[in-house]
Amino acid sequence: MCPTASLFYAKQRLLFASFADYGEATTEWLAMLQVRGQELHLVRVGLKAQAVPGLLFRVGSRWRLLLRPADYSLLC
Repeated sequence: MCPTASLFYAKQRLLFASFADYGEATTEWLAMLQVRGQELHLVRVGLKAQAVPGLLFRVGSRWRLLLRPADYSLLC
């Protein structure tokens, strides 16, 4: 079995990637909302052994991704 990856792009710019490592490679756009004129994108990202929600947004010309860390350990 070959390792897999999932890539998340905006136009031709790679914003983040997920690699199959004890789990499934996942990059998924879920929703968009606006708060005080700023667009926030709710995304799902596959990490080591889980898929976690995150907020993707622009700061100037750069993109930022905030992920919620796991509240418990999943691997030994």
